[in-house]
Amino acid sequence: MIKKTVIILILISSVVFPALFYHLKIPHKLIGHHLSPSDALAKADAIVVVSGDSDRLPHAVSLYKQGFAPTLILSGATRESSRSNAKAMEIQAMKEGIPK
Repeated sequence: MIKKTVIILILISSVVFPALFYHLKIPHKLIGHHLSPSDALAKADAIVVVSGDSDRLPHAVSLYKQGFAPTLILSGATRESSRSNAKAMEIQAMKEGIPK
């Protein structure tokens, strides 16, 4: 009986913990500071925004409005609808005052 309980606990933990670990973005948080640049921002030719987290576009719009680059390049496909994520970001950026 104890062996069966231990096996069940091992099986459950081998599925639940990795799923929870990934869902909470723990791997991203653990390695993110190594991948994130810490240099001071400098002016550029363009700001590239890859769809993903919801804070990317507002951050890019803020950088654009601060004059870090004259152009936003929006990138992102779609799975569910006919409108790409890039198009959705374009519409949102235009609502926030970014020219087409």
